[in-house]
Amino acid sequence: MTLVAKLYSSQGVAIQTLNPSKVTLARRVGDIGEGIITVSSSEIPYSSLVRDMIITIERSVLGGNMFLEGQTVWFLRGKKLSMNKEGDTYDLYVQDNISLLRRRIIAYFASEAETDKIDPADDMMKAIVRENFGTSAIAARDISDILSVQSDVSAGPILEREFAWRYVLPTLKEIALASEQAGTAILFDVVSTQVQSYVPNEPPFTFEFQTFKETRGLDRRFPSGSNPLLIGPDYLNMESAEIEDDWRDEETHLYAGGEGDDLLRLIEEVESDLVNQSAIGRVEGWFDAPDLDVSQDLIDAANGELFRRIGRTKIRGNLAGDLKNRWGVAVGYGDFVTAQVRGHSVDCRLNAYQFDYDRETGFDVKVVLEGEGS
Repeated sequence: MTLVAKLYSSQGVAIQTLNPSKVTLARRVGDIGEGIITVSSSEIPYSSLVRDMIITIERSVLGGNMFLEGQTVWFLRGKKLSMNKEGDTYDLYVQDNISLLRRRIIAYFASEAETDKIDPADDMMKAIVRENFGTSAIAARDISDILSVQSDVSAGPILEREFAWRYVLPTLKEIALASEQAGTAILFDVVSTQVQSYVPNEPPFTFEFQTFKETRGLDRRFPSGSNPLLIGPDYLNMESAEIEDDWRDEETHLYAGGEGDDLLRLIEEVESDLVNQSAIGRVEGWFDAPDLDVSQDLIDAANGELFRRIGRTKIRGNLAGDLKNRWGVAVGYGDFVTAQVRGHSVDCRLNAYQFDYDRETGFDVKVVLEGEGS
């Protein structure tokens, strides 16, 4: 494996190549990915490292073309100088493309068109980004020259939502949960626009907000997916594997509180089919949503929260053998695969991973495969 790290200004102007001794990068679908890149202090003055610089981690597999690890660039969001006998080093704290979505709130009043919507879930997400990052926002908030938005395709279920004066990223997460609970998984990401036609030495400094139906990557479930992939210790392509079903904090019946006080408060109830799995299967919880004043909005939000509180099968492990060596090519971030541990098979999304690189010892890829439920 060949790994190259490059440093750019926040405008995407190339500054220099870095020679990291260690790299740890972690991504999760629909959430901010973070990492630490360790370099020698001799490479660049500490004062020259400023917020929002861009670092790219490029890799090649078995002599193939270079590509961006994780299909993202990394924004510099902190730094630390460590002085020791072996030599002074910097730890560079970085965040991935999705961290851009953390930089806006939905800056509109209740009942405005920007905060009161009935749309397919994916189109609703895109509208929120356009209205708070794009040309639909005031000039001071408009970064459409940097962050574009994929065209609407209306792939998700129709949802009704209200969301005035809230952070953009958590709102997008809630819409994704509500969509999956309604029967169609709609995932989202901020993609470096040069990933698919990546050209070395041309920095990918523009981005596009995209949504995905059912899977962030490829559908490779066995046997119906494209080029099906079976993954797990049973197939010698995963080591140190764990399979976990954790129901300790699970809640199966939610009371949801909307707008109002005391006897006038809007209250709705939602529950999972799991309440019928045992005589004590009803595990109650509370969902507080005082900004919602419409029953269906409250029910939709509560169902999304209920879906989040239900335990799911998780399979964790380190990729091994050819699958590890061809990470990013043979299998990638967001793929939908079939995992098997000791004969127990479950269709899982590869929704989270951690890439660890050490200049002396090589690299490892830890993955978290998340099933549909448990």
